[in-house]
Amino acid sequence: MKAIETRDLLADLMSSREYSLVTEKRWDDARKEIETLEKLSEKQSPMRAYTAFDDSFECPSCGENTEAYDVTVLKFCPECGQKLKWN
Repeated sequence: MKAIETRDLLADLMSSREYSLVTEKRWDDARKEIETLEKLSEKQSPMRAYTAFDDSFECPSCGENTEAYDVTVLKFCPECGQKLKWN
């Protein structure tokens, strides 16, 4: 099951409250998991990265400046994990 499908399933369960035996703490834990899944799924959508030179760039998500021999070969930000697109 993909992360988005899992997130949607958990969101449906939480909104319906079908499982009344589940404690409020478990609902809070499920909400935290959904938030984490949402953040992770957002990181998987590539963001356009720009560089004036091939040896550094600023991540469009976290703003961290990264230096490497050729940053255009990076597929993900080494700081936050954001998927990058270089075109």
